[in-house]
Amino acid sequence: MIGSELDHKLLRELMIMKMPFGKYAGRRLVDLPEPYVVWFARKGFPPGKLGRMLAIVHEIKINGLEYLFQSFPAETVEDQPEDDHSGTSSGRESKT
Repeated sequence: MIGSELDHKLLRELMIMKMPFGKYAGRRLVDLPEPYVVWFARKGFPPGKLGRMLAIVHEIKINGLEYLFQSFPAETVEDQPEDDHSGTSSGRESKT
């Protein structure tokens, strides 16, 4: 049970995480074109979490496993807040 919960959490995170730079900045990792992800695999994934997530997306795409993402209702991932690492709780400035 623990493994499936972790897999579900990872897939959900992949559905939320967006590409932070480049031609496809702002696009969800799972929505990146396969040739772009394959290019990263050849050139080298970026360091850190982004690179690990792109490597997983690469494996999913080249093995034709995109159907794994269809098990998530759109409303569960579309409106999820992203962690901007800014240290603020809401990202909004007060109007005082």
